[in-house]
Amino acid sequence: MRKTKARLKEGKIVKEQLFMLACHRFQGERSLFGAYHLLKGKRSAQTIQDGALFNALPLFGLLPQLSYTEAEQVVNALLENGKVRETDGAHQLTEKGEIQLDAWLHDHSYVHHINNGLFQQTDVLFWNRLALLVQSLNALATGTSFIPVVGDLDVQRFVKSALPKPAERHRYRMKVYKECAAFLRKRDRLQAELFVLQLSRQRRIGETRQQLALRYRLSLMEVELRHKSNLHALMAEISENPHDYEVLLHLLPTIQSRTSTASARKTASLLSRVDSVQELAHIRGLKPATIEDHLVEIALFDRSFPIDRYVSEETQKNILRVSRELRTLKLKTIRTALNNEVTYFDIRLTLARKGFIQC
Repeated sequence: MRKTKARLKEGKIVKEQLFMLACHRFQGERSLFGAYHLLKGKRSAQTIQDGALFNALPLFGLLPQLSYTEAEQVVNALLENGKVRETDGAHQLTEKGEIQLDAWLHDHSYVHHINNGLFQQTDVLFWNRLALLVQSLNALATGTSFIPVVGDLDVQRFVKSALPKPAERHRYRMKVYKECAAFLRKRDRLQAELFVLQLSRQRRIGETRQQLALRYRLSLMEVELRHKSNLHALMAEISENPHDYEVLLHLLPTIQSRTSTASARKTASLLSRVDSVQELAHIRGLKPATIEDHLVEIALFDRSFPIDRYVSEETQKNILRVSRELRTLKLKTIRTALNNEVTYFDIRLTLARKGFIQC
């Protein structure tokens, strides 16, 4: 009972720290409920734009099961404990909160390798392919039958097609081992053990993450996050150094930017023949303000999108100058400083291009 309560408490701490990390990324310019939508993975234009603008998309969707009631409890606890303060509807970490977050991140450095905005659509598929491939290679090497650890038929077909001819299997198996070992040497001991213990091999079935939580006396939430960290770090490593991971590279699903909303992608498909906000709104049957939201999203995720069509270079320079001088991303503050001579759309589009990240 005590162990269960301790793990629940640890899970609560992880939630609080993720909220504080999102708050830190938002630089005191968004509320903790904005952080909730980010961590929940809400696919709204505002959430996605804020996530990209403040480099917070790696946290996108890390707490998909979190309810609004739970979020309120976290927010209230952070306020009551003096870790966060509220100013004009936005939340900012206090000195106490900054110190605690720094200490937590020092002890949980795996968080820095999580990039859910980029990998959340593909990490599970990649892991399933790898886990089944390792199980299959070990079973074939020992001539033993096995029940696949992954029930997904598409994954089973993929792995079966990836297996080389019998004469080449030993070399292939050793290559998988060497590539995994090369990656794990860059991880700390706990991260490496969590990775390896989940893989099935001869006479040993891989442990579930629930079992690992019990083994290491961690909350399930922390084990899940540590697992994500391993996968995202490995997927990034493979993408950046494909020649060092010739076998694992073939397990990597195509990584596409699926963080943007489906509606924005539909608008993007029209831009080759129409660029007027009013015309786009007419074709899509949407309000001009919604089309402006879409254009901001497109500017965030597509470096080639020419925002000069909508905002002059001089206006862009003025907006960026004021943002830099005042150290703010607040739209109203920037607009006021420019004597209301620019629109909110001008500012949002300019900041979107400034905040471009590959995700």
